[in-house]
Amino acid sequence: MPSLPFDPRFFGSTLKSTFNSTLKSVLTGAVISALTLSLSVSCSPPSEPDPASADLSVQDDSSQSSHLEAIQQSGKLVMLAVPHQLNVFVRTNLDAGAMPDAGPAERFRGIDVEIMKRFAAELGVELEIRPARGADGIPAYTELIPQLLAGRGDVIASSFTITPARQQQVDFSPPYFIVRPVVVAPHTRRWTSPEDLQGATGSTIAASSQEEIFDELGIPRGNRLYVEFMLENYGAVEDGTADFTIVDSTSALTTLRQFSALKVQFEIPDREDPYGFAVPPDSDLLPLLANFVEQLKSSGELQQILDSGLVALD
Repeated sequence: MPSLPFDPRFFGSTLKSTFNSTLKSVLTGAVISALTLSLSVSCSPPSEPDPASADLSVQDDSSQSSHLEAIQQSGKLVMLAVPHQLNVFVRTNLDAGAMPDAGPAERFRGIDVEIMKRFAAELGVELEIRPARGADGIPAYTELIPQLLAGRGDVIASSFTITPARQQQVDFSPPYFIVRPVVVAPHTRRWTSPEDLQGATGSTIAASSQEEIFDELGIPRGNRLYVEFMLENYGAVEDGTADFTIVDSTSALTTLRQFSALKVQFEIPDREDPYGFAVPPDSDLLPLLANFVEQLKSSGELQQILDSGLVALD
């Protein structure tokens, strides 16, 4: 794999000596606070209660629990994710068995898992991780937002890029990691800019942030090869089924060593993609989540989680 320029904003000092090029975001920030919800209804009952004469025009809002209350009542925070084994953010702990339909944090590993374990502990509940499986049983990014909005999970934590299109559907925490999208192609190519991709076939995952870049670059759908897993992008380029793929810098860092015929051709210009955690619109979980992420940054705990997670697959 060719060297990518080292940028101290992206990697802590513990990784600089391990990787001569990386693009890790070092974000620091602050604060988690407890949230107390109280609903009180005060009324003076009539001296002779008459159900037939009850005022039905006023409904008691306390009958509808908030998102946070529902989590606390269930005793668990459900995290939606798309695990795969070369993902430093979420992957199955194969030592504990195959990927379950849903399971405790111990059945999974990765940076997002560690962060959400701590957040669940702050809420006083257990963490349950649910792979967002499609109709074919395979976890897919296309399933993350629909399943969140359908109530199958409480938060998306899956190296999930904050994009304008996604912000129209869900609410995001502050970013906790930043990547740069890069173009990967065979060593024989000498590509230096997006203009070189015109007419070429690119491999991508449907509904991923990388496919949004395909849209921005004007790459027609007829020139897209769709795969289900990130690793398949690299395989498609290596075997010639596709001419290139666009991946996050962290993916290139951990995966290219397995594909010696491929290299990073160039970074997508003027683009930095932040990862965030997503919750349903107007969820009262968001203020707690945002404060929690900021505290992880300011305390240095986020940096420790990132440093440990990013070398886990080395």
